[in-house]
Amino acid sequence: KLKGVVFFDDCTNAWSFRIHTGRIWLLDDSPVREKDAFVYFDESRCRGADMKLAGDAAAALSLGPGMCKDKLMQAALRMRQLDRGQSLNLMLPPEVVTRVKPFAEISLSSSKSDNANNLTPKNVLEWVLQNTVLATTSGLPEWASQGSYFCTTKRNPKLRLLDEKLALSNLYQAPCTDDAVQHVVIRTQNWF
Repeated sequence: KLKGVVFFDDCTNAWSFRIHTGRIWLLDDSPVREKDAFVYFDESRCRGADMKLAGDAAAALSLGPGMCKDKLMQAALRMRQLDRGQSLNLMLPPEVVTRVKPFAEISLSSSKSDNANNLTPKNVLEWVLQNTVLATTSGLPEWASQGSYFCTTKRNPKLRLLDEKLALSNLYQAPCTDDAVQHVVIRTQNWF
């Protein structure tokens, strides 16, 4: 039986422990260790938090609409003993289920099964990897621009100071187009 909840308290900026009566201690001062409690990690606490969880602990990992591989892995690996007794349950809200279902249907077309309602962890991971690829490719033009700026200003430090362009026409007049990354890089090199 769990003896309370461990959570990150934004008021004290520290991990804390709360029992059912409402009493709260800093985790370091608590009479109960995290392995005997329900431990809540929010998204920003998944990176770098190392709690000593019970060997048979079960995690419930909720996935949002744009979940990418790095965030999924950071959250899942809070369970340090997944291969030795700890378990992980993926929790998908209806909007995510809708987005993952096409991956199950692809799997079904290449297998003998006919139940599209049963999503598998593989389907979820395929969807997460697709999100990661889409997020990475959508960032390429910005990374190309930043890389070009860095290379140009490294050779000529006087170019580091840019004029402020705060007029709406300067910020939003460029049309949206599809283009190869190579062409975007060449164009951004000409900006500096």
